[in-house]
Amino acid sequence: MKSRKVLITICLSCFSLLIHAQQLQPIVKSSYIPFDVGEIRPEGWLLDWAKTAAKGLTKSLGEKYFPFTTGWANDTYDDWWPYEQSGYYADGLVRLAFVLNDSTLIQRATQLMYTVANRQAENGYIYSTCDKFKKDWNTTKEDYGVYWSQAVFARAALAYYSATKDERILKMLEKCYAGTPIFNRDAEKYPLSGVEMDQDRKLVGLEIMLELVRYSGNKELLDKAVKIYQANESGFVESWAKNKDFLRTAICHGVTYNEVGKLYAIAYPWTGRKDYLDASVGAFDFLQQHYVLPNGAPSSNEYLHGIGAFEGSETCDISDFIWSNIWLARATGKAQYGDHIEKAFFNAFPAVMSPGFSLHLYENAMNRIPGLHLKVRDDGTFFKELHWPTCCTGNLNRVIPNYIINMFMKNSENELMILTYGPAHLQTKDGSYDIKMETQYPFRDQINMTINNIPQKEKLLLRIPSWCSNPQCTVNGKTYSTKWIKDNFIIVAHKWKSGDRICLTFPMKAELKEDDEQFARYKDKEPYWPHDMEPKAEYTIDGFNKGAHFATVNYGPLVFALPLMDNSAWSFDLNEGYWREFRYALTKSSLTDTKVILNDIHQPFYWELTGAPISISAKADIISWEPDKGNPKLPEKCIPVQHNVQLKLVPYGFAHYRVSMFPCEQ
Repeated sequence: MKSRKVLITICLSCFSLLIHAQQLQPIVKSSYIPFDVGEIRPEGWLLDWAKTAAKGLTKSLGEKYFPFTTGWANDTYDDWWPYEQSGYYADGLVRLAFVLNDSTLIQRATQLMYTVANRQAENGYIYSTCDKFKKDWNTTKEDYGVYWSQAVFARAALAYYSATKDERILKMLEKCYAGTPIFNRDAEKYPLSGVEMDQDRKLVGLEIMLELVRYSGNKELLDKAVKIYQANESGFVESWAKNKDFLRTAICHGVTYNEVGKLYAIAYPWTGRKDYLDASVGAFDFLQQHYVLPNGAPSSNEYLHGIGAFEGSETCDISDFIWSNIWLARATGKAQYGDHIEKAFFNAFPAVMSPGFSLHLYENAMNRIPGLHLKVRDDGTFFKELHWPTCCTGNLNRVIPNYIINMFMKNSENELMILTYGPAHLQTKDGSYDIKMETQYPFRDQINMTINNIPQKEKLLLRIPSWCSNPQCTVNGKTYSTKWIKDNFIIVAHKWKSGDRICLTFPMKAELKEDDEQFARYKDKEPYWPHDMEPKAEYTIDGFNKGAHFATVNYGPLVFALPLMDNSAWSFDLNEGYWREFRYALTKSSLTDTKVILNDIHQPFYWELTGAPISISAKADIISWEPDKGNPKLPEKCIPVQHNVQLKLVPYGFAHYRVSMFPCEQ
C-alpha cells in the first residue's frame, strides 16, 4: 500500500511538471529545438566515423589520461581548470554514448552523473571541497572559471537528461542553478571589450538555465535568467546591436568569443527581444567576415587572428564555433548557419584528427607544410594523443555527436527543418517521426529520404546550401515546384503517408575562389599583432590590412588541398625533416578542363589519404617562393618558373600535410 501511494505521488508530480512545462513556451514560435539525444542515429560513413571516435579518444581518454580519468568524479581539486577540461570530455562522452547506444560509454556516463548528483550539497553546490569555492559560490565574488566550468559540465548533464529523462539529474541542475547570482557589469558605460568578455564566461550558465526552463517549465529560472541578461545588455546590446562596435571585442580569446557571443541569441526565443538577436547575429557575421578561414573554422592562437594561409585554428574553436552556429540556427531558422556548420565539420575538423581518432592537433592551418613552423604553441601542430592544456583534447569529443544530434530540428509551427545533411535516421521514442536519410553527401550530390512517419500537418524545410545554384527535388518521383523555395529552403507541404520518398540533388562543380588574406590593424601597434601578446582593454583595432591574394578549390561544401605526402604519417619528426615541392600557384585557368574523379567510399570509412572518395585535377604554376621557415607567408607576387603542372587535389580532411590556400596572381 505504501509503495502504491509513493507511485501515485510520483506520477502526479511528473504530470504536474509536464503541464507546467507545456504552459511555459518560448515567445518566438518560429524558433527551433533539436530532438532528444539518441533519437537521431548516424548511418553509413557517418556511423563509421562516430564508431571510430567511440573506440578511439572518447574511450581511451577516460581510461588513461588526467584530468579525464577523474575529472568531475573528483571533488578535491583546488583549481577550476580540471573541471572545465574534463567537462568538455564529459559532454562529448554522454552525447556519443547515446547516439551510438554504446553500453560501455553509457555506463561510464551514468556513473559520472550519479557521482556528481550524490555529492550535491543542500544549497545545490556540486563542485570541489575547496573552501574558497564553497565560500564564494553563488556570489559575485566567485572566480568566473568556477561558473564557466560548471556550465561546461552542465551541458553533459542536460544531454544525459535528454537521453534518459532521469528526473534526478534534472532536479540536480535546477537546484544547482536556483541560487545563481545576478551578475552586473562593473563598468556599465564602458564599451564592451574582449578582455571583459573573458570574464563573462561566467554568463554561459544562461545557456543552461534556459535549457532547464525548456525541459522543466521552471518560471523562477526564466525570471532570473532574464534579469541577468538585462543587467549585462549595456555591454552586448549597446556595443553590437546599436553601435555595431565589433572591433574592440575582436581582441579576444577565440573560445570566449564563440561561447559568449551567442548568448543573447539564446535569449531571443524567450524574450522576443530583436535587439538581443541582432547583437549575436552581428557578432558572428563580423567573425565570419574577418576571421573564419576557408576551411570553415575561425583562426585563433588562444586569441582571434586574421584570415591567412598559415593562421591556425584551435580544435577548441572548431568545436565551439559549430556549437554556437547550432544555437544561432535554433534562434533564427536561417539556412546560413547550416552552411557554416557543414563547412567546419567536413573540412576543418577531420583535418585535426588521425584516421583512427587516436591522435590530434592543437592547431590546424590551411597550409601545413613540413619544415615550416607556424607561430603557435610549441608542439600544437604535431599529432599527439594529449596536448597541454587539455581543453582541445577534451573538446574534440563533442564535435561528431553535436553534428548528428542537430541535423533535424522542429518548432511549434509544425515545421521540421533539416539543417545539415549526412546519412542518418530520425526515430523518435513516441513514434511520431521516422525519417531515414540515405546519402554519401558531401562526397556525392544526391540525398534520398524515406518518410516512414511524420505528423500530417508538418512542413518539411530542406536547406539549400548557399553554394548550390540549381537544387532539384522530387517527391515520389515527381518534380517539386521551385515556387516552394523560400529563404534558401525547399518547403515541402504534403499529405504524408508511410513510404513517401524525397530525392534531393545539389549539383556540385569544381570552383576556383579568390580572395585576399586579411589581418587586423592595431592602433599604435605593429601592423601584425604578435601571437603571444595578451589583450588589454585599451587596445583597439583600426580596421584590417590586406595580405597576399590567394585561391582555393571548392566542390560543394568541400575545400580541396594538395597532399604533401603519399601516405598519412603521424610522427612529428616528419614535420621537421620531410620536404617535397609545395611552391605551386593557381591561375585563372587552373580548372579549365578539370576532371572530377569519384572513387568508392571505403567501408569502414576513414579520413585516410589513400581512401579519398573524390579527387580533382588542376593545373598550377611552380613559382619562385622561399618562405621563412620560422615565419612563413604567402608571396605577394607569383613569379613562374614552370607552367601548367598537373596536380591531383583531394578533400581537405584527407590531406594532413597540404597546401590549400594557394598563391594566386590578382
